[in-house]
Amino acid sequence: MVHSQRVPTRSLDTPSTDDSTRIAVDLRKFPGIRPLAADYSYNYPAVSAFFAGNPWERSDWAQAIVRAQSGGWGAETIAAVIGEQQRRRGAPAAAVEAGKRLAHAPTVAVVTGQQAGLFGGPLYTLLKAITAIKLAERIEREHGVPAVAVFWIEAEDHDWDEVRHCTVADQSLSPVEIELPARDGEAPVRVAAIVTRDVERQLGRCVRRRGGSGSGRPRSNGPRRDR
Repeated sequence: MVHSQRVPTRSLDTPSTDDSTRIAVDLRKFPGIRPLAADYSYNYPAVSAFFAGNPWERSDWAQAIVRAQSGGWGAETIAAVIGEQQRRRGAPAAAVEAGKRLAHAPTVAVVTGQQAGLFGGPLYTLLKAITAIKLAERIEREHGVPAVAVFWIEAEDHDWDEVRHCTVADQSLSPVEIELPARDGEAPVRVAAIVTRDVERQLGRCVRRRGGSGSGRPRSNGPRRDR
């Protein structure tokens, strides 16, 4: 079940339980939004045949939880694999504890992920992870069942040219593109197979070059794909 939280519009004068202000964002106004995504958020009946439940219906969430708790998806095996990965990567205690909870029969998972990218990839990658965490917390609060957020990284991708650059802000807040060297003439490999130490050395040299130029201006590298 996929979920995209729609925030109801409210006046700034409406009493709130916290100090934050929640403002509705109409996804249909963003360029490049697919009709499927727009209908899922604003006209669910038009796309209901493609999904297992209506994200705006509490009863549909309850049914999805029952299906997830019915077992058959290898929870213990998945928890063991995740636990071993966390051990190798020195994951924080909270993440390790969440991974262990996956093995328990009542636990459900909120799963999302993204293609690997330099510096973690586009900002929306981080926002997807945060959304999964907040949604898991909401499921626990509203349905009384343990829920864990799981974020997977698509590291099997072989398109190094797509993920070897990113745009950051320099000291003057101007956009600057940082780009690692192309692998011209080398056989395609999984992104996960590229040695981290080599990437760190190359990235260090790239950052030093950008800092030494003093231009603080973005550099054009020709056509590129944005995701």
